[in-house]
Amino acid sequence: MQTAAKRLGLTFGSLKGHLHRAFALACRDCNFVLHPGAALEVGFRQEATGRGSIAQRGNQAVEHLSTVNGISVSEAHSMLGQAMKLHRERSRYKEWQTVIPGHMIEKYPLLDGLTL
Repeated sequence: MQTAAKRLGLTFGSLKGHLHRAFALACRDCNFVLHPGAALEVGFRQEATGRGSIAQRGNQAVEHLSTVNGISVSEAHSMLGQAMKLHRERSRYKEWQTVIPGHMIEKYPLLDGLTL
């Protein structure tokens, strides 16, 4: 199975080295898959105003992941569960360094010297 990240050519460093490399532009629904916490926050606000629910927003993210990757909803739940486990593990480390590769700076010169 080829994930959306692999299709986009994204690479991810190992947890052992505490390095995570990725760059992607994503539609709103894909962004909620990449950032499930944001999806739940939007769902929480929608629930508070009577325009939706946390469960509804979470289910939309799972269904979108399933559709885009051509996998079952069960597989999508499993993928998100694994991603949340990895997030909890990575979150133990409080100091992060953002590294912008040279080829990205060449393509997008505004990134040169960017402080994050």
